[in-house]
Amino acid sequence: MAYISDLEPPEDNTALRNVKGRQALSNVRRELSEDEMKSPAVQRMLLDELDRLETEVDELRQFKGKFHSADKDAAVLRERLHASLARDGGLIFGAAIIGVAPSLWSIPPATWIAASVGTALVLCALVAKRYWS
Repeated sequence: MAYISDLEPPEDNTALRNVKGRQALSNVRRELSEDEMKSPAVQRMLLDELDRLETEVDELRQFKGKFHSADKDAAVLRERLHASLARDGGLIFGAAIIGVAPSLWSIPPATWIAASVGTALVLCALVAKRYWS
């Protein structure tokens, strides 16, 4: 028979530190005696809890696998985005240099250098977009 003194927490409180959730049962004695362990009701309760925890572990393993798959997909997409930004940036910067080249007619070598660098950047960006997409 359970007495109110059995519901008091242990003096060192070690059994209660790890208890999270089910606050209504936080002050219940956690240790079971040999007689209590022999009870079919206790055995059924322990087996039900074991089944529930095994089901939860299986669900969490599936979730873990899905998480790793999604994390890998996110990393691949992130790298594709960075590569796309670099290619598009090269295309835009090269086109801007080609656009500025005609305004440099007063400085003959600068015109040809700007046109060559701009054309090279545009061609590199187009090749990268074609072959590494």
